[in-house]
Formats: sequence, C-alpha cells, structure tokens
Amino acid sequence: MLTYFFSLFLIVFLGSFTFCEQLGHNNTSIFASSQTEADAIQIFEKLTRNIIADDLNTSISRGWWILSRKLIIKTHEQGIDLSPVVRSVELSIRRELNELTRLLNKKHSEIATLSPAFQWAQSSDQVYLNIKFTYRWNAPGALKIENETVSIRDNIFFFSAMGSHSHEKKKYVLKLELFDNIDSDLSEWSFGSVGKLSCTLVKKEPNTIWPRLLKDQKLKIPNMHVWWEMKEKHENLTANSSISNGTKTSNVLNNTDSFENDVISTAREEL
Repeated sequence: MLTYFFSLFLIVFLGSFTFCEQLGHNNTSIFASSQTEADAIQIFEKLTRNIIADDLNTSISRGWWILSRKLIIKTHEQGIDLSPVVRSVELSIRRELNELTRLLNKKHSEIATLSPAFQWAQSSDQVYLNIKFTYRWNAPGALKIENETVSIRDNIFFFSAMGSHSHEKKKYVLKLELFDNIDSDLSEWSFGSVGKLSCTLVKKEPNTIWPRLLKDQKLKIPNMHVWWEMKEKHENLTANSSISNGTKTSNVLNNTDSFENDVISTAREEL
C-alpha cells in the first residue's frame, strides 16, 4: 500500500510539472535544463546568485528532495522567504492526492443526499434557522457549497446545495413544513464562512408565538435542535420589556405543553 501511494505521489508531481510546461510557463530557474538531480546539485554547489522561486518550484515539481532541502537552507542564509512557494505546491499536491483517494472508492460517482442538522428559535415576529452542512450538529462538515437553492413559499421552507467533506461529494436537502405561513418578501438569509446558513423568516401573522416549529405535531427530525442562544436572547428581551401589548398566542412560550415537550425532546437528543 505504501508503494502504491508513493507511485500516486510521483504521478501527481510529474503531472504538475508537465502541466506548467503546457501552460508555457517561463521557467527562469538555472536548474530547468538539468536532466537529473545530481546534475542540478552540481550547479547548486557553484551557484553564487540568490535563490529564486522558480529554483524551488523546479526542484519540488521534479521530486528532487535533496536539492529542495539544500535550496531552503540556502534561503535562510540569504534572508529570503520562499515559504509561499512550498505552501502553494503543498496545497496543489494535497488537492490532487485527495481526488485520487476519492477515486479509490468504487462508488465515487455516487452522491449521497442527507438532511443537514439545524437549530431553531423564534420571537413573536420571526423564526430563526441556523443550518450546518453536516448530518450531526457536533460533527465537521462541508465548509463551502455550490449550486445552492433557498426557497420560501407559504409555510414551506426548502434548501438544497452541493458540498464536499472527507473526499466525498454530498447533496444537502432540507424541506420543512412550518407551523404557519412565512412572508417570503421580508425574510432573508446569508451563508457564513464556517459552513452554515443563517435564516431570518418573518411570520406572515406578526406578534404571534408558535407552539412548535413544524406543522405536524408528531413529526420528529433527529438532527433538529433548539437554538438556545437565540431563544434565550429573545426571552430576555421580552422579560426586560415594559410593554404589554396583548400578544396573541394559542400557547404562550414556556407555558405551552407542546413547546415544552418539543424542547425537552430536543434536549434529550442533544445529550
């Protein structure tokens, strides 16, 4: 297995080098014409000028590790920082190796569809969703997504997107039939930089507390969680408010059995 991955590693390096030449990269390295690492090292021993990025690029792309180490040590003596070159090549090679690893799976072309984990909370006028691109809230997931779709119509919230995690492509789909209708024109959402989607859904009927998030009281979604931070934030705002304007509720928040059961059930799942 070690020999196999080493072979893949060499293929990636040789492919990277060929690709650069195909692009017509103007290689200014003094080692560009060297046929072997031994020849390049002889040139290095006589080199009097400063090391340049192309020197290190050429050495790394050809797999000349002894020369690469000598070049990096020399840059320290010359006070030159070529670390971006190494990091750039490292990312490129890692990306290619990850793709090769993904292809080792015979089912690599199949895309799994899963329902992403999410948190929710509400105020009297809005519903808040915090969606993470992973099945379990505490598990790592895709940091970037593409082909994303967010749709709100009446009481239906729909989200879908493509993402990659652990060398596998996944399709994330979340469809929620909410307790009541949403004003799609006033609602908004944004994609964060940490693999999450945050939504602020404006209730069609304002000044109302829902007894639960979903229309179907019996429906339980395993990876649905209460957004405690947001919930407590709005509860504190309500508690600190001196205005009592007769908020309409069929079951007031924290005084409704169905909502308490939903919260308790979710808390047990999180434990």
